[in-house]
Amino acid sequence: MAKQRKHKKRPHLNSAGITFIVLSLGVLLIVGVGLFAIVHLFTKDMGKDVTESSVVADITPTPSPTPTPAYDFFEEMHSTEAILVDAQTGYVIQETGADVQAYPASVTKMMTVLVALDHLDNLDMTYTMPQSIYDELATTYHYDLSTAGFENGETVTYRDLLYGVMLRSGAECCLAIANIVAGSEPAFVDMMNEKAAELGLTNTHFMNCTGYDDPSHFSTARDMSVVLLEGLKDDDFRTFITTSQHTSNPTNYHSEGLEMVNTLAFAMSDVAENGYKIMGGKTGYTSDAGQCLASFAEIDGKEYVLVTFGAYVTEEQQATTKLHVADAQLIFGRLAVYIDRTT
Repeated sequence: MAKQRKHKKRPHLNSAGITFIVLSLGVLLIVGVGLFAIVHLFTKDMGKDVTESSVVADITPTPSPTPTPAYDFFEEMHSTEAILVDAQTGYVIQETGADVQAYPASVTKMMTVLVALDHLDNLDMTYTMPQSIYDELATTYHYDLSTAGFENGETVTYRDLLYGVMLRSGAECCLAIANIVAGSEPAFVDMMNEKAAELGLTNTHFMNCTGYDDPSHFSTARDMSVVLLEGLKDDDFRTFITTSQHTSNPTNYHSEGLEMVNTLAFAMSDVAENGYKIMGGKTGYTSDAGQCLASFAEIDGKEYVLVTFGAYVTEEQQATTKLHVADAQLIFGRLAVYIDRTT
């Protein structure tokens, strides 16, 4: 008789059992996901710390370039060459034709003052103006240069001569300074060229201390911006170039002193009105050079240097039309607006 195969009894789950299993699996799933998240975050933070440390150690910081202005500061200016510089950092904000060699006219006299201050220890010493200076003005320069107003035989302090150079662009003062410092104008001009080489002015050469046009007397807007920046480091230079009006010591010709007004005085403006203040500068003009100006202004507590060459006017217009000053006011005004909008 064949033996019967026994069948195992299959378990049957009721609804309560199914619910228990589902809940148990859900709890296990939640716990598992939580543990995974904790482990992932912990290991991620550790990896992040290591990675960031290694990046900082390997990278050499480099300065970010100053952003290019959104508009042209020089648009519609009258000058043909110009350079605008942050006086604090030396950063060139904008330039055009800044390395074009041109006649610098009386902007030259900034170098005359700079060299004089390098060699004069006592500015209160006096000098008596000799006939030879006035002979030279009559023959070599044909009276084409402006004078401060000191007379032949007048005894003047070195300081007042330097005020005469900077404020009134006085040619007789330049020649007097050259005699005092070097014994003659040619010897003084050698000193000017030595100073130019010292400052790295590769596109500048002087033939005189007055700015008189000569084919071998030239400079650039960039080079003259360097001269102005160098001069502003000297307290006496800064005083001369920022003075709007000065009366000399009484002399044997001017018992109440000689009054001198800065050729740029009318343009020294109020910050509250315009957002900038032109602190000072040196103007220049010849028919070949056009109107030239090396100036600096204060905007929001910082100083900026602007040098412009080649604003051309006729001889008749020169006395009343100041295109170089108009350019300075336009450019410094635009810079003030730009700074206000970006700070």
